[in-house]
Amino acid sequence: MEQEKKEIVSSLDIMNNMFDKMMNDIDELKRISEEIEKLTKKEVENVLEEK
Repeated sequence: MEQEKKEIVSSLDIMNNMFDKMMNDIDELKRISEEIEKLTKKEVENVLEEK
C-alpha cells in the first residue's frame, strides 16, 4: 500500500513536470509566433512602400 502511494506520487510529479514543460513550450511558441507576425507585417509594409 505504501509503495503504491509512492509510485502514484512519483507518477504525478512526472506528469506535473511534463505539464510545466509543455506550458513553457507553448509560451515560447506564442513568443515566436508574435515575432514572426511582426516581421511579416514589416515585410508587407516594405513591399507596399516600394510600389
